[in-house]
Amino acid sequence: MGGFHLFFSVLFYFGFTLISFAQSHSSFKIPDSLKAKTFEELDKIIIDSNFNDSVSNIYANTYIQKAKAGKDTQHLANGYYYMANILSKKDIRLHYLDSLIALTKNKEDSIYPAQAYLLKGSLFHSDYNHKEALDNYLLAYDFAKKNTNLEILNNIEYNIGILKVDLGEYQEALHHFKTCIKYENAVNYNNHSTLHTLASTYKHLKQLDSATFYNKKGLDKIVKRKQKGLWYYQFVSNQGIIEYYKKKYNIAIDSITKTIPFYTEIQSDPSLCLLYSYLGRSYYHIGESDKGIDYLIKATNLFIKNKNIIPETRDNYELLINHYKKKNDYKNQLRYINQLILFDSILQQNYKYLSKKIITNYDNNKLLIEKNTLIAKLQNQKDKILDKNSILTFLLVIIGSLTFYFFYKQKRYKKRFNRFIENQKDIGLNSKKTISKKQVDVPKKIVDEIIQNLKEFETKNEFTDQTITLNSLSKKLNTNSKYLSIVINSYEHKSFRTYINDLRIQYAIKRLQADTIYRKYDIKTIAHEAGFNHAETFAKTFYKYSGVYPSFFIKQLEK
Repeated sequence: MGGFHLFFSVLFYFGFTLISFAQSHSSFKIPDSLKAKTFEELDKIIIDSNFNDSVSNIYANTYIQKAKAGKDTQHLANGYYYMANILSKKDIRLHYLDSLIALTKNKEDSIYPAQAYLLKGSLFHSDYNHKEALDNYLLAYDFAKKNTNLEILNNIEYNIGILKVDLGEYQEALHHFKTCIKYENAVNYNNHSTLHTLASTYKHLKQLDSATFYNKKGLDKIVKRKQKGLWYYQFVSNQGIIEYYKKKYNIAIDSITKTIPFYTEIQSDPSLCLLYSYLGRSYYHIGESDKGIDYLIKATNLFIKNKNIIPETRDNYELLINHYKKKNDYKNQLRYINQLILFDSILQQNYKYLSKKIITNYDNNKLLIEKNTLIAKLQNQKDKILDKNSILTFLLVIIGSLTFYFFYKQKRYKKRFNRFIENQKDIGLNSKKTISKKQVDVPKKIVDEIIQNLKEFETKNEFTDQTITLNSLSKKLNTNSKYLSIVINSYEHKSFRTYINDLRIQYAIKRLQADTIYRKYDIKTIAHEAGFNHAETFAKTFYKYSGVYPSFFIKQLEK
């Protein structure tokens, strides 16, 4: 029923979105001031506005309406592409791109639909949907290659390279970036982004000389043109990180420190998070641990503020945890364990392929165990504030009570165990059974056949089959479930389920008494071998049958 409602909820949502999408054009009227504008003039206004939503929306809608009125497919495609860049809602952007693809996929066009598939891939990539991103990049590649658009092919190569970096496939990413560099050199196009990304990829591969070569190449081009803007600081900070991996920590500190004011001014929290991380680690390595820890804390505070995952900053948490562990500072140790757990949960959600390679020293189970231990230690510290004598008295009472209860329970279980063993000797596990005197409404011949077949069933230990049911056993014994149930009730004096479970417990007890290796198994394995699906059911049934739990029974046998 839930799936039914979910289907119609999704259907309604997308239906509503599509209706809104259609209505946004049908209800739009071109303002008088724009009616005389040419496509070229509208192009310039939209591009100059840098696709600003509030400014460009009206111009793009005007563009689309003019193209529709003139049945101008090429300009209509441009209009759809503009809207896909202008709007912020992903689903609406995808609708425009799908309309653009449907409009142009059967036409000979050097730009579309390749450019549309490329943007679709980028939208999926930004949502960490790596599979959909790659699928769309490959479709873009096919159309761009078919229509020989080298510029779009280069952009696709670059985007696939970035995708591979996100997945930790640095060697494959390198191939894509080198292809981009080759093309950009051939057309004399200075794409700072490609050089920067290529240098960063070499850095990830720890090929630091190559990383320095390409980073310096990008920086030299910017310095030569006296372009001391964003890309200048990108290359300077990147070189600082490369120097960190070369273990030239003082040089790393110098380079990174120069860039901090710029990123602070433009309020680039992700960049600051990354730079504080490497600055902190560099100071830590040269022995200025307090200064290093301060920067690492700044980095982690930015993560808490924005929840932006930068995989290579994960080491911050391990360093902080170990730092406070050495100081026996349980509170801060617990704080950064909690942050690391949060970091890993987002990492595994957004970078599930990469997370397996990154999570090394602290896996989730170890973190949770350490977290619980620290909580206990912190609680213990709080308890110490209370009056020591009162706590000691309280603890002695509790310990005494628990000890008394423990020994009392052990003594009681031991009596039950001895009594059970004695009863076994007197009765035996295979005591003679007789049919109840109560009238059984089943022909005697059938009763005898069922009893004989049950004996064979017991002898072969077929009751250890975890899937056995009354119906399946009746079919196996060539009878019907009603007759089988009546005979078991009259002959065994118990229900079918109790009869099967008792056989399983008897089987387990026999093996535990005879086989020392079997006693070494954990309770779950013993339960499964006896035919139980769950260890808990086995333990409860064992207790009901013998008066003690299997773990106690095994300990007594070992004695």
